This record gives sequence, structure tokens and C-alpha cells, in this order.
Amino acid sequence: MIRARVRGGFALLAVVAFAAPAPAQETRARQDIEYRLIAPQPVETGDKIEVVDFFWYGCPHCNDFQPSLENWSKRKPADVVLRRVPAVFRDSWAPHARIFYTLEQLGELERLHQKVYFSYHVEELQMSRPDVMERWAVANGIDRELWRKAYSSAAVDARIENAKRLTEAYT
Repeated sequence: MIRARVRGGFALLAVVAFAAPAPAQETRARQDIEYRLIAPQPVETGDKIEVVDFFWYGCPHCNDFQPSLENWSKRKPADVVLRRVPAVFRDSWAPHARIFYTLEQLGELERLHQKVYFSYHVEELQMSRPDVMERWAVANGIDRELWRKAYSSAAVDARIENAKRLTEAYT
């Protein structure tokens, strides 16, 4: 699910649908059908256009969408910033947000973000279990003690709480 906030305080919800190719004629998205307006939200990107990717590592659609999003992010305009936010619609999604923010805190997010998807969807790891994630982190070159410290840190806890608030604010 991608949500974008543009300059001037207008926010737009765009839903990605995998459908047949569009007809040759130009069609416009219809409010409250293909998208809906949401209340303006604060941005972290200053004057730049902020595109927020709300995702859940366990979502097969998010997993399928990742290659397209990565490709787009490499050629997006200079005044656009992609911001990823792990969606936390329920408490059972919080462990995946914890993985994301732990990797971010350790400076390993760029290197391992796609690997998390692969490990969940292909290797079928039980990524909600801290012991499984610790072994995964070590197998991917992260020091065990650094992982443990970041994984259970107050900073990661705070980021998860913020992700919960953002998930609610954008829905």
C-alpha cells in the first residue's frame, strides 16, 4: 500500500491493484473509488514530495510489489523521497516492525530489507520469534550482541509506537 503526501498539505491514498492493462483511452482515478483523500499528515522531508510505503513483511502483495517499488525508487525525481513505514494494524505485526527498525538502527536496512522478504516468503522463517531473528541476523553478518541490544532498545520500541500511530493516521 503506497500513500503519498505532496506539498501544500494535500494527501492522496493510492491503492496498487494488479489488473489487466488499462484501455487505450485516458482514464482518471475517481475519488472514493480508486483513492480517497486523507487528513494532511506531517512530513519528514521538508519541501520534498514524500511517498510513504506502508508495508508488512508478511504481506504477499508487498513482497510482490517490492521489485517494482525498488525500480521506481532508483529513477524517481530528485524532489521525491521514499519513506518506508512498517504497518502495524495489529499487535501481531509489531515483531516485523521491530525487525525493520532494528536493521535501520544498525545501518543494515538497505542491505537486508529485501532479504527479510525473501527469508519470510521463500525460506518461510518464523520471523515473529526473537530467537529466529537473532539467528537470522547473525547468519547475515550482524554481531549477536549488537542485534540483541538494538532489537530490545527503547529507541526501537518508540519507533514501533510511532509506526502504530502513523498506520492509524493514514487509514
